Amino acid sequence: MATASGCSSTARSGIACTSSRSPSRHWMHRWPLPVARARRQRFPGRDMNTESATGQASRTGMKRRLVLLSKALVAVLLVAYLLWQADWTAVWQAMVDTGPFLLLAALALMLLSVSISAWKWQMILRLHGAGIPFGFLHRVYFIAVFFNNFLPTSIGGDGYRIFATWDKAHSRSGAVIAVVTERLTGILALLAIGYVSAISVHSRSHDPISGLLVKAGTAGLVVAVPLLGVAWRLGWFRRLLARKSLPGKLGMVLAHLDDYREHAGETVKILLISFFFQIHNSLAIFLLLRAGMGVPIALDELFVILTVMNLAAILPISINGIGVMEGSFIYVAKFYDVPYDAALATLLMVRALLVVISLVGAWFYLRPGTVRLPGSHAESTSKTRPEAP
Repeated sequence: MATASGCSSTARSGIACTSSRSPSRHWMHRWPLPVARARRQRFPGRDMNTESATGQASRTGMKRRLVLLSKALVAVLLVAYLLWQADWTAVWQAMVDTGPFLLLAALALMLLSVSISAWKWQMILRLHGAGIPFGFLHRVYFIAVFFNNFLPTSIGGDGYRIFATWDKAHSRSGAVIAVVTERLTGILALLAIGYVSAISVHSRSHDPISGLLVKAGTAGLVVAVPLLGVAWRLGWFRRLLARKSLPGKLGMVLAHLDDYREHAGETVKILLISFFFQIHNSLAIFLLLRAGMGVPIALDELFVILTVMNLAAILPISINGIGVMEGSFIYVAKFYDVPYDAALATLLMVRALLVVISLVGAWFYLRPGTVRLPGSHAESTSKTRPEAP
């Protein structure tokens, strides 16, 4: 019989030891139930940590469910209010006036936006040493669009992109940084275009929305640019990179900043693609509003609207920004003579086109050999990760 210290007695008798764990740690599996209950009453502290962890996990899960339910309620209420305010005869007429040709043109522009994003993502991964084929990343990005629109979180698609490239990137941290950089450069490009557009719009219309963006953007530049310049001049970044006591995630991010400095040319290309993407991405809405419904909106005015809409979507009060994005778009658009019903009709058509694009992603996800999330029903048909073609 094995002693409490391990398998020393069985080893001396020539019997193979099947477990090196102490029986005292697993007494519930070795004692009859009445004895186990008695020992549990005698030594209650042994289960205290487990019960505490279980209770903490239960409370965390309950909190997440309540937050998700609250966000869903906000989304439903906002959407219901926006639909209730609409003149559905005018909304339907705006959709009919747009016609199928312009809808197909807008769909083509939105599909091309996905391709541009996948190309930019590939460039960032290559900069971090991961040469992943475009075809693979293109399919993954479509799947990410599907997750973004049908999972109750806006980071669902980003999480899938990280998972799909986790073992294919030069380093796992590189897979994370590539997605973060792809998102961050897009946001910065939109803010820059929105700031310049706000200056242009405010110079001729003096509306409060563009004026607010100009003030906020100017204040941000006044604070951020000198601060970054002083930090660079004094070598704060170099000293920060040299520290070994940084938190894991922060250290991971800073460690990859050298990749962008060492490949300055590629970094500039990535930034230029980000600006091109934001301009291209606005064309579908511009086409529907101007050519489809005859709304005389200028492109810089549309960028002011889109900037405010995307900033509002950051607020964590709704699922995937549903209701918040539409409400902010409609509210700001009225300052530029966009009728309520035309704005709502445009947003409904864009949502419908996003569903079509999401179905393309769902089709890619259900195909054999696709990288599947663990625990999904479809995972049983693909147990191993495929190699990139």
